[in-house]
Amino acid sequence: MATIQQGDGRQPELGREPQPSRHAPPARAAGGADVRRPVVAAGLVLLLWFVWLLLPAPGGRDVTVSELVGQRLDGADGAAGDQQAGLTAALPTAPSTGPATGPSAGAVVPSAAAEAPSAPSVPSAPAPEAVPVEVPQQGEGTFAVAPGRTDVVGTGTLVTYSVEVEDGVPVPVPDVAAVVDSALADPRSWTAEGEWSLQRTDDEPQVRILVASPDTSDELCAPLRTNGELSCRNGGDVVLNALRWTEGADSWGEDVAGYQQYVVNHELGHFLGNGHEGCPQDGDPAPVMLQQTLGLQGCVPNGWPYP
Repeated sequence: MATIQQGDGRQPELGREPQPSRHAPPARAAGGADVRRPVVAAGLVLLLWFVWLLLPAPGGRDVTVSELVGQRLDGADGAAGDQQAGLTAALPTAPSTGPATGPSAGAVVPSAAAEAPSAPSVPSAPAPEAVPVEVPQQGEGTFAVAPGRTDVVGTGTLVTYSVEVEDGVPVPVPDVAAVVDSALADPRSWTAEGEWSLQRTDDEPQVRILVASPDTSDELCAPLRTNGELSCRNGGDVVLNALRWTEGADSWGEDVAGYQQYVVNHELGHFLGNGHEGCPQDGDPAPVMLQQTLGLQGCVPNGWPYP
């Protein structure tokens, strides 16, 4: 019979082994494995995961944090993959790791081209409309004279002319002088045959080329009847009606510049001794001495004595 020993009054429980002291070596799991190893393994996995995030992305492509997580975790297998299963569940769903064909759905910073707003289109400024010249019915009766020139055009008999604009007519004198000089210096004009030479002067010209208001034109052209509409040559005056100078004529359409060349050559032609002519044949250039302001008689407009 077993002997019951007296001690501290406590008896050991049947079936339980005595508890080790706090200084005893740590217990080992079955098979001799240390129970701390799973904890260490998990710490190593976390460390490797953060190191892996710092590595360059495959293929040198810029990727986001979400893409890196997906690339590092989706390919895990075996025991390492089992240990990381809890981490994967806590992370955002990673996009596919296949070849990239466009911007990632999880991209944090879009490309500059996609983000930059398109520049607003700026409508082009409309071309300024030509302001019609308001020619007064009656000017002041006095004239501003363009300065003379020293150059002579042509080699024949010299004819001097002045260029003048009636005061009150809103047409610049230099502009008129430039048109007249250009028309008379053209090789198709009256100097072409070597019979005449021309020079602009502001002192005792042989012929005055005047741009005048309708009423003044009628006065200077009398006894010729110009009816406030037409130009004329009367003695030493070549009178160009300001309405015709600024508006042209229906026969010339919108070609006011061409009409100005014509009327200069036509009226100076009278001073040089040439009379009116008719249209020789339909479709031909109109003779410069045809009264083209009144019609073309089947010809086409022409402002040159020798076209």
